[in-house]
Amino acid sequence: TLVGSSGVVLGWKWYRERHLREIRRILESTALALEANMDYRDSVVHSYKEMCKILQGYGYLRRRFETVREFQKALEEALSLNHESVASLTLLYEEADYTTKSLDDDHRLNAVSSLRTVIESLDLNSENIEG
Repeated sequence: TLVGSSGVVLGWKWYRERHLREIRRILESTALALEANMDYRDSVVHSYKEMCKILQGYGYLRRRFETVREFQKALEEALSLNHESVASLTLLYEEADYTTKSLDDDHRLNAVSSLRTVIESLDLNSENIEG
C-alpha cells in the first residue's frame, strides 16, 4: 500500500503542476528563439499568445480578457512567482506588442535574461514544492 500511496502522490503532483511545465516549455523555446536571432516581436508575441491559451485552459484567465494586466494577474496566480519576475515578463510582452520604437540587441539580451530568470524561479519553486 505504501508503493500505491507514493504513486498516487506523484501522480497528483504531476497533474497539479502540468501547467507549470507547459509554461516553462514556452518560456524556454522563446529564450532559445531570441538567442538564435529569430524575430523579437514575433517570438515574444507568439509566446504571450501560447501562455494565454495555457492560462485559459487551466482556468486562470477568462476567455475574453481585456488587458495585459489581467494576464499578469493570472500569471501571478498560476505560477506563484515573485511579482517582480512576473512584472518583467509582462513588460516584455507589452513592449513587443505595443511599442513602435525599434527594438535592438539590448532588448533581446534583456528579454533572454528576463525569460531565464523566470525559468529559474519556476525551477526553484518546483524544487521547493517537492522538498
